[in-house]
Amino acid sequence: MTMNEQNKTSTDTDAPTEKATSELTWWARMRQKRWFRWTVDLTIFALAFFAITMWQGRELVDAGAPAPEFVLTDMDGERHSLRDYRGEKTFVIFWAPWCTVCSAESDNVSRVKSWLGDRVNVISVVLDYQNRDAIQEFIDEHDVEYPVLLGNRGVKGAYNVSAYPTMYVIDDEGKIEHTAVGYTTTAGMLWRGLF
Repeated sequence: MTMNEQNKTSTDTDAPTEKATSELTWWARMRQKRWFRWTVDLTIFALAFFAITMWQGRELVDAGAPAPEFVLTDMDGERHSLRDYRGEKTFVIFWAPWCTVCSAESDNVSRVKSWLGDRVNVISVVLDYQNRDAIQEFIDEHDVEYPVLLGNRGVKGAYNVSAYPTMYVIDDEGKIEHTAVGYTTTAGMLWRGLF
């Protein structure tokens, strides 16, 4: 085989097909557009976020099921029953004082409560705390103005809480309407509170 024949053969086999080149070029061209990169990146992020949220919430009490009843005391020793909140939509938020995500979400909860007013009740159930001082410090730091109830293993087990924060939205008939594990935005809470 002559040198020209070898060059021709290697050139023929090494050259990408015209179709592959045009597909690669199309993708490369699209990735150069900022809006396309943002769209792809945000879509991937949203899908990952949705998948993680679904995985974290897989053990929670199912939507449509009756919310497990509880009677818990607040920081002042006053008893609160979930039954007391029947007739209105109620957010029940499980959290821990050491949870940084709970700390970040706390302002969202307060904002939603102030915006929706009497249309929703908000009660929080604190779990996995070492002492009341840590709870009071959290309450003071975040200006919590909704009831903070002292949880126990029974309520934690009844609601299958394994991560913080965990939120249940309970409808006016006492059935679970929505659940969420992890950080929930103000918009996400508003959506759950209104619909």
